[in-house]
Amino acid sequence: MTETWHTRLQEYLKKNGLNPSKIEEMAGLSHGQLAKALKSKTSLRSDALEKIFSVIDISPTWLFKNIGEMDITYSDATRNLVAEEFVLYLRKSQDTAHVLTELKELSTSERQTALIETVEEGINKLSSENVELKNKLLKLYEQRDELIAKVERML
Repeated sequence: MTETWHTRLQEYLKKNGLNPSKIEEMAGLSHGQLAKALKSKTSLRSDALEKIFSVIDISPTWLFKNIGEMDITYSDATRNLVAEEFVLYLRKSQDTAHVLTELKELSTSERQTALIETVEEGINKLSSENVELKNKLLKLYEQRDELIAKVERML
């Protein structure tokens, strides 16, 4: 049996715990559109494929030609650049909650919204840890002041 893009996409979906209905929902495709194409091994229109590629990180070269890796990978440099741009944007706005709300409004897919929510959870966790560290630091300063006062009394 010749392996087609249909079998490779099914492999990707299985590996990532997805199914055709979920992809259809995420990509805004008609109900059953992808499932039917996979089952009957028929083609999809280019606009449908474009929508699918916008919601999953699958290599088109691997999918259609079976060349290279299944997943699209981003270099550390690309990830760092995106992170730096995001930090600069946050610094300019000074309001993380506003930025996250704005990003959610600009998101065009459930996947993007989920990623933004993951970033929001990370920011909230870091903010909480930051408060804890500030409290610990204040306590250390108090202890330092107490020790200095004790040493001064001893002298």
